[in-house]
Amino acid sequence: MKRRNFVKIGLGAIASPIVLNGIPVRTFANDFFEKLVYLAGENDKVLVLIQLIGGNDGLNTVIPLDKYGILSNARKSILIPEKSILKLTDMFGLNPVMTGMQKLFSENKLSIINSVGYPKQNFSHFRSTDIWVTASDTDKYLDSGWLYRYYRGNHPNYPNGYPNEAYPDPLTLTVGSIVSDTCQGPLSPVGLAIPASASIYNVQSVGTDTPPDTYAGDELEYIRSIIEQTQVYNIRLNEILKKGTNLSSRYPQYGTNKLLDQLKLVAKLLSGGIQTKVFICSLGGFDTHSSQVDPTDTTKGAHSNLLGYLSEAIDVFQEDIELLNLSDRVVGFTFSEFGRRIIANSSFGTDHGAAAPMFFFGTNVNPIIHGTSPELPETPTVQDNIPMQFDFRSVYYSILLDWFNVDDTVLEKVLSKKFEYIPIVKKPTSAKENVSQPNVIIYPNPANDYVNIAFNEKLPDRIEIYSLEGRLIKINDGILHNRISVNTSDIPSGQYFVKCLSPSSTTTYSLIIKH
Repeated sequence: MKRRNFVKIGLGAIASPIVLNGIPVRTFANDFFEKLVYLAGENDKVLVLIQLIGGNDGLNTVIPLDKYGILSNARKSILIPEKSILKLTDMFGLNPVMTGMQKLFSENKLSIINSVGYPKQNFSHFRSTDIWVTASDTDKYLDSGWLYRYYRGNHPNYPNGYPNEAYPDPLTLTVGSIVSDTCQGPLSPVGLAIPASASIYNVQSVGTDTPPDTYAGDELEYIRSIIEQTQVYNIRLNEILKKGTNLSSRYPQYGTNKLLDQLKLVAKLLSGGIQTKVFICSLGGFDTHSSQVDPTDTTKGAHSNLLGYLSEAIDVFQEDIELLNLSDRVVGFTFSEFGRRIIANSSFGTDHGAAAPMFFFGTNVNPIIHGTSPELPETPTVQDNIPMQFDFRSVYYSILLDWFNVDDTVLEKVLSKKFEYIPIVKKPTSAKENVSQPNVIIYPNPANDYVNIAFNEKLPDRIEIYSLEGRLIKINDGILHNRISVNTSDIPSGQYFVKCLSPSSTTTYSLIIKH
């Protein structure tokens, strides 16, 4: 996605290129989006994205306790002391400043997916960010963000005719100066940007004289229409802010935590009745090549400060939306363009890496840790990276599927192909049945000391686990609930099969156990 090709729309600052590669932007047509029939169901669910700009060091964020010995050798100069780590499970802990997120995990409001990335990692900030926001393959370039493609399917004529009675508010809102690239498209973004200060600027009238009948006049008319649309949204957003409120008493002074300022605005807009469904926030500074930690105390430093802001912001925001009785509607997640290298550099920092963890928060997340401990070589070198366990597009796929109730055929068009399903959020009771969602969900897979087996439809009478050789390992029968947890701590590492048996059918699923 080439940024120079975008119409960047913010409140109070509007920029529009007149031509793209010598062709007037208004002459572009996108029959693909016009012809798609999108079947996504409308609901009142809200999604909050938090972009960690710069590439977050996952190994000092979600720390694999079972690999601590390897980390001690690979990154001794920056590693968090073991006694200071906030324990989540026997295998994982958090950076000591992340007390708020540890609390959310204990309250079943936080989920983690380990080692998220994409094949053939690109280590450029711009290109890797481009891949994440467009959901492209490494060797392909797309001219639109993944959220743009989702929304243009439902709103093919946007921005013409918007706002309207059915959609009085922006489709997406970026808290910042420029609309998130996830929402950008070849012509204009499907959303607006507003400052975290909630100071909504007035956009001056641009006149009503008739523009010349030329390419330039055509573009002038288009720019005027966008400015007029922005002004209408302006008035509406100010009305919503007057109605809205924040109920948490834990918000610090404005500017102390920039991410929390952004989330505070989101909560206030939601309480004021805004109908926008997607909000994008961001926190920068994660490009920690040097001085990632304080050399005299690795629990302090630039990275810990950022993680402290992240943890506080998510914790206070979650408290606020619960006090506002909005928590059933809101789910959020973090993402960054890449992780960092396994081994530390000589400047008390880390260089560009590959896979990293993602956080998911809300009362409707499945409060588990997906995946296993990151795969680390016994003696890492400066070239070694964390291999991915989950493709980031599986996250987009699963969130749109379960949270926004998007039809599977639509998802394949938005994301170009089908991706692995991850049970990130609890399936909404109002969601329609979707044939793409499997009847049986096994997670985490690979499993360690336990595995959860969840059922979306009729419960089986019996569950059996077999080795590859066909030896019966374990039996569970008398299934009474739609999810059971099976102890696998006594089963050796390896590949197994799970059979779900009922009088009318038997289904078999693969299971990997890795201790």
